Amino acid sequence: MASDPSVLLRQGYINRIQLIPDGTGRRIQVGTERHGGTTEWFDLHDVEFTASGLTTPAVEEVRRLRTTRRPIGVQAPKAAPPRTRPTIQAASEETHGIPSPDRATVIAALEQAVNEGRSRMRSAGG
Repeated sequence: MASDPSVLLRQGYINRIQLIPDGTGRRIQVGTERHGGTTEWFDLHDVEFTASGLTTPAVEEVRRLRTTRRPIGVQAPKAAPPRTRPTIQAASEETHGIPSPDRATVIAALEQAVNEGRSRMRSAGG
């Protein structure tokens, strides 16, 4: 069943109930749907009935996040962006048997291949 978008927006979640086959019987689970349509399911022993209604660990988290206050202008620090490709670093004294004049040419060719997304596994023809 489709959830009511206004309830989801106002509360931040919607609880759902499902019956799971368990041998000859069925087991009840309560699910908490959040924005984006993801639903996290819990067995009854993880669910409480409080003055605020049916509460799952996911409901508690939504309520906690909605009541957390931060001063205006304060933002969580952003993580550094992941490196998209490794950089080629020349070894200071080690040349791996490549004569110095040719070494610069080899490094330049490698950097160009990496920048163009070419792989040594791929043939030159495609």
